[in-house]
Amino acid sequence: MKTNQLQLVNFEQAKRLKVAGFDWECEYFFSENTKTFEPQLNHNYCGVHRDFNRGKKTECSAPSVALALKWFRDVKNCEILIASKKNEAVYIAQLGEEPYMNDKTFPTHEAAESALLDELLKMIEENNQ
Repeated sequence: MKTNQLQLVNFEQAKRLKVAGFDWECEYFFSENTKTFEPQLNHNYCGVHRDFNRGKKTECSAPSVALALKWFRDVKNCEILIASKKNEAVYIAQLGEEPYMNDKTFPTHEAAESALLDELLKMIEENNQ
């Protein structure tokens, strides 16, 4: 990935987002049929909207981590703060009543975003059980 592009979710995050209800339009998707689990370009992205999370069970949308976090803010009413400086980043999030602050630091802002997405997905999964 080029350094000026947003990081895409990984395959496991994409599957978990699908279960959580993520349904926003995405430029990329994953397909289990390829067995590579590499994101594929949605060739209809600029034309017809195709929601891979409502399509085949073997496909799921592959949003950027930033878009997935925006979905959490807009749809799940999650409050998110990621603070970063040169070689260190931390995050704080609130989904529901209790704030969650991670005591780890991450080497980059993007690493903190991805770890936060994992934590938010875990919270959603625990609350839906």
